[in-house]
Amino acid sequence: MSAVFRMSFILVLFHLFIFLICLSRVQIAAVFHDGWWTFKFLLILGSFIASFYMPNGFFEVYVNFIRVTSTFFLIYQGVTILGLSYVINGVMVRYWENADGQCFGIVMLVITIGIYILDIVFLIFQFIWFKSCAINVILLCIVIFFGIAFTVLVILKTREDSSVLTNAFVMSYALYLSWSAMASKPDEDCNPFIDNNSNTLMQIGLGLFFTLVTLFSITMMTKNDSEDGKVPIMNAPLVENEDDDEEIGDIPQLGKEDRVSSEEAHVFPISVPTILFHVLMMFACAYYGVLLTNWGDASINSSTTDVFKSNTFSFWVKIVAQWGCFILYTFSLVGPLIFPDRDWT
Repeated sequence: MSAVFRMSFILVLFHLFIFLICLSRVQIAAVFHDGWWTFKFLLILGSFIASFYMPNGFFEVYVNFIRVTSTFFLIYQGVTILGLSYVINGVMVRYWENADGQCFGIVMLVITIGIYILDIVFLIFQFIWFKSCAINVILLCIVIFFGIAFTVLVILKTREDSSVLTNAFVMSYALYLSWSAMASKPDEDCNPFIDNNSNTLMQIGLGLFFTLVTLFSITMMTKNDSEDGKVPIMNAPLVENEDDDEEIGDIPQLGKEDRVSSEEAHVFPISVPTILFHVLMMFACAYYGVLLTNWGDASINSSTTDVFKSNTFSFWVKIVAQWGCFILYTFSLVGPLIFPDRDWT
């Protein structure tokens, strides 16, 4: 557990370092961002080894810090899942509407029904597992209420690019959060999995899956929004005025004939999504620190053996994240009615 917390801390510092360099948005920052991989690897490795000379007391404070900051990443993860559900639904609908896409329509229907069946079965099992406590039953009833409300809004076509498939994806993530939250509750009467190691591993595994999906989405966002402009060749002098073909003093200026595509130069200009990528990666690295320890106890001394124990904090964090997803999805469905002039696609 000590190694997990230390690596999380080092990776947060690493992305903070890259973030500060990228803020200048000059070409040398772009060169460093897209290259220097051996140096970066050695920097992380050396920093990780050095972190073992830091006292455990520091990381006890650090773990409490990342448990709070990870709440924001968990909510952002819900936003990403919501966005992906609209993207996937849009792609499938476009194939379905294609003249040759009749078979794909059947595939979309089968996928939708299959996910809905899995969601319903998962919900039923959660009632069976966690029915002993009133708070658990209330939370599951809230999930059912929103699931019905979302279905009604989709049927009323409050948003053109929404469908029951979108609902299915959102409800799957919401059910994962409710199950993970109730399985984290430190109450033997309310949580039958309190000492179940397999359940803990399943929580971590599903958490890793959703986090990898989120990181993939962040990466694709950065890639798609990267500038496709021209950059100087790698061995050319770095100058501010790249469009000037004349010479200033002894420094030659680059003309249009000296330019190559960003792909040929193997370096891309620093864009706003690139900077945001490292901000999100800082939160992601902090989140991995708590995810891989199941939001466990912050004490990491050698005598501690309960780092995987359930805790009330993680229970409420996941429930709040679930409610945040419900609010955002509701707004995405009723938003076109409130703000009809805005582009919601």
